[in-house]
Amino acid sequence: MAEPDREVVKHFIDVTELDGEMAVYFLKEADNNLQRAIDMFYDSQSVIVIEDSDITDITDITLPSAGAPMQEDPDASVVILDESGTAEPEAVATPSIPAPSLTLSLKLICWNIQGLEERHLKERTLAAINVLQEESPDIIFLQEVIPSIHALMAEHLCSTYHIFPGRRSGYFASMLLKKAEFQVQSVLMEPFPGSRMLRNLIIAKARFHSRNMKFMTSHIESMAANTAERHSQLSTTFEHMRNADEEISIFGADTNAKDFEIDGLRGEMTGIHDVWEALGSTPETRFTWDMSQNDNLGFRGPRIRYDRLFYHQKEECLRPIELRLIGKGRLPCGMFISDHWGLMTKFNLRETASVT
Repeated sequence: MAEPDREVVKHFIDVTELDGEMAVYFLKEADNNLQRAIDMFYDSQSVIVIEDSDITDITDITLPSAGAPMQEDPDASVVILDESGTAEPEAVATPSIPAPSLTLSLKLICWNIQGLEERHLKERTLAAINVLQEESPDIIFLQEVIPSIHALMAEHLCSTYHIFPGRRSGYFASMLLKKAEFQVQSVLMEPFPGSRMLRNLIIAKARFHSRNMKFMTSHIESMAANTAERHSQLSTTFEHMRNADEEISIFGADTNAKDFEIDGLRGEMTGIHDVWEALGSTPETRFTWDMSQNDNLGFRGPRIRYDRLFYHQKEECLRPIELRLIGKGRLPCGMFISDHWGLMTKFNLRETASVT
């Protein structure tokens, strides 16, 4: 990519007040198109999403009745609706009798789908969609999504899932929650302020049967030079998990972190469990970026567990029971769906009803 013209860089800096290095980064991301680069910058500052009306039916979310107030959380800058759409009355204590526990199943897929690789992109994307449809998970965390992939996902999956893209341009993470299973309460796009790659954290709060849950995904900062920022982003996410009001928090991502980096954060992971470790650290499911088997990038060698799933719970009610790698079949084009294998996990969730 040619270096942006000096005058174009100056104009971009005048408009956005960024430094020269970041100006060049945005312009290169936008193929040196000034207006597109400016739009991309302001798009990256977006913080709030309640529901994506371009993709899913906004009526799926409980809306307030006419004239009813919305609750607003000033810290999160995201509108939160109560279940009725009206102000919640003061709670009245009523005795309850615990009912027998019910065990539910929760299925999740986390997958970096290599959207920045242009070769056979549509074939690979459609193959990924086919896998998602066959697996039919309740929750999907995707990384390295681009607008054309997002459009295909929306076309094929929006009847089944709420779809929450982390951004509208460049490449980004995305979260999908099955409509039939979740009552979505709020969704927040939280930028990582120190990111040089426009990375953010998607945070969804939703009710699954009787449980209030928090789901988070991101594409954490990459490259060896960004170890400190990667540490900061993971630290922020683990803090969200530890301090969550919800009974259960689940985070899945392409962490871009090696084992020693995660080990360096163990002190901040009190009560936070790694799904792979909780299931016995089996060698068969360890490496999600495995260049000894996957040749999408054209070289052989490294094997790294970049993609990870973590969970936190206030009481013992969630237990992982299965973890396997997906996307390991070679396509007719000769490539794999992605240079990353996807993670598919199943949880058992204990639900306790109350009889009043």
